[in-house]
Amino acid sequence: MALNPFNPNEAYRASQERWKRAAERPYAREVYRILRRASKEAEQAVRDGLDPFSGPYLIGGGLEAELAYVLNKRNRMVATQWGQIVARSAKSHMGLERKDFATDFDAWLDRWIAAHIAAKVTRISDTTRDQIRDSIAIGLREELGPRQVARLIQERTRTIGRSRAMTIATTEVNGASNAATVEAANALDITTRRRWIAASDGRTRPSHATAHGQVRDANEAFDVGGAKLMQPGDPSGPPEEIIRCRCGVGLVLVD
Repeated sequence: MALNPFNPNEAYRASQERWKRAAERPYAREVYRILRRASKEAEQAVRDGLDPFSGPYLIGGGLEAELAYVLNKRNRMVATQWGQIVARSAKSHMGLERKDFATDFDAWLDRWIAAHIAAKVTRISDTTRDQIRDSIAIGLREELGPRQVARLIQERTRTIGRSRAMTIATTEVNGASNAATVEAANALDITTRRRWIAASDGRTRPSHATAHGQVRDANEAFDVGGAKLMQPGDPSGPPEEIIRCRCGVGLVLVD
C-alpha cells in the first residue's frame, strides 16, 4: 500500500499529495460559500444605502459561527482520517495496535482544535471584512454609484474569494493531516523520528525544497527557511512558511 506513513518514499509522497488534493476541494467549496454569503449581505446593504457592516452575518456573529463550524468539522475529518491511516499502517505492516489509541487520539484532537481554530476564524473573518472595505474604498475613489459599488464587491469576491478559499483549504488540510500523523504515532506508543517530505513540483517554495529529507527526533524542530517547525503546516510557524504549504511528514521508526 503506497499510503504508508512508516515508509515515506516517493510512492508515499505521491499518494499523500493526491489524498490532500481530494480533501481540499470540498473544504474550499464550503469556505467559498461562506465568503460569498458575507459579500452578498454587504452588496445588498450598499444597494439599499445602508451600512454594509450592520447586518447579522458580518457583525452579528454569523460569519464567525459558520467558519468555526466548517473549520472544526473539516479539520476533525482530515485529522481523524489520517489518524486511522497511521493506525491501519501500523497494524498491517508491523502488527502493532493499541487498545486506547482512539481515546488518546481523540483527546489530543480536541485540544488541538481548541488551541488553533478560534484564532484562524478571527483572522479569516477580519480579512473578509477588510476585503469588502477595500472594494468600497475603490468604488468611492472612482465615484461609483451604490449599484456599481455593490457589483464591484461581487466581482472582487468571486475572483479573490475562490483563490482565498482554496488557500485556506490547502493550508488547513495540510496542517491537520501532518499534525495527526505525528500524534497518531504517539497515541500508538510508537517511537519515531519525523521526515520532512517536500511537495514534488515546481510550485514548492525553495525553503521547503531545501528542507526535504530532514529527519528530526520527537521534540526537535525542522529548520525551514530559518523558522522552527514541528511539522509542515505547523500553525505556530510564520505565515510565509505555512500558508499554502503542501509538504508532508513521514514517520521513521527508531530501532
